[in-house]
Amino acid sequence: MVCYAGVMSKGDKLPARRRESEMSKHSTRDEAIQSEIITAIEATGVATRDEYDIDAIADEVLGGYDEGYELIVDSAGFWAAVERHAL
Repeated sequence: MVCYAGVMSKGDKLPARRRESEMSKHSTRDEAIQSEIITAIEATGVATRDEYDIDAIADEVLGGYDEGYELIVDSAGFWAAVERHAL
């Protein structure tokens, strides 16, 4: 069961996050938010950034600030954070 902006539907699939080896580091937090969070949410074709607390999601899923911002969670962790921060 997955949630798109508060709508639960059994059996639907969320867009897959890129594999760990394909993930990149970003020089700024804003760049990482756009590339790693907003792009993934809007790729669902069902939700938009306005339906989520993007900063709260970023606080949970981004890290590695010394060498650049990157996702520090797997796909399941990412989508769980997105679901927790639906407005």
